[in-house]
Amino acid sequence: MRTESIRIILNLFAFLAGESSCVSCAYEALFFLLLLKGFFMASPAVAEREITKAQMVASMLSGPTETASVQLTRPVLLRVPEHVAAQLDAMAALSKKSRNMIGNELLETAIETVRAELSEAVLSKLDERTLLQLLDMQADTSDRQATAD
Repeated sequence: MRTESIRIILNLFAFLAGESSCVSCAYEALFFLLLLKGFFMASPAVAEREITKAQMVASMLSGPTETASVQLTRPVLLRVPEHVAAQLDAMAALSKKSRNMIGNELLETAIETVRAELSEAVLSKLDERTLLQLLDMQADTSDRQATAD
């Protein structure tokens, strides 16, 4: 199982790096990763130890923290109410992080919270649609970049 898992993940990385055009390999790898995420999120032992996004953001606002991540990003225009923008800027200033980083963390926090409230049927549909969206994004990478926070 471990060798098969590694093969699947390497196929995904090759596809994302543009070294492979095997869309079915990428689909298989993303599906596998979603299954793993579902398995680990459902595991009580892991769920008890896992830090939520909300806890991570609260920690950033409470004092100096070290965070590091590398992600593929895309610009997305999003209009927000002024009071939300003001809170976002205040959180960024308080945490000494960029508005972009705090905004992304808050979006992920909201998504994590909403996913926890969804039925299995809706969650399955959402995961399927997300996977299709990710595959579509691979066709046009002109505005994608890797960012390190």
